[in-house]
Amino acid sequence: MAPKIKITRPDFTAIFWLCSQCFRHSKIYFVFINKKLKQNIVKAFIRFVNDIKSKKITSIILLVVFDLIFICFGLSPALLWLLFLAFLFYGWDNRIIAGLALLCLAICPLLLHLKKDSLAEALAIYAYFFLVMTVVLQLIVYIKEQRAKKIILPALDKYWFKIWNFLKK
Repeated sequence: MAPKIKITRPDFTAIFWLCSQCFRHSKIYFVFINKKLKQNIVKAFIRFVNDIKSKKITSIILLVVFDLIFICFGLSPALLWLLFLAFLFYGWDNRIIAGLALLCLAICPLLLHLKKDSLAEALAIYAYFFLVMTVVLQLIVYIKEQRAKKIILPALDKYWFKIWNFLKK
């Protein structure tokens, strides 16, 4: 029978010890998420559901875009675009996507150790996609904040206006 392990803080020695125990025992009982983190996850999930219910037109547009991308390119690109556009239109916290990227990167060494190279490679690619999504969403949030404060230089707005007029021709 595997020993019960209770970790109260995620330090590296405990994580490395846990990984070594995972390889030794087939079953391991691991309690890592404390109550407050569980409550925050539940609150975020409830917020996501409420946002989707309250913005029905946006939700329908996202589903139509998802369907079109799914038909043209497949499931994986459709899910990635759905995730990006949902976080963009609903204004959810971008750190969640960054957390997904870090989670994918953290799992990659474990998969490489287990000789699952193709799966580790795929997770590394997804981590890159998530990081790109995070950066783009953060840039959009930054530009919105700067426009609200009216700090963006007028020359920059004039430059983008010239590009827009050129593209309209």
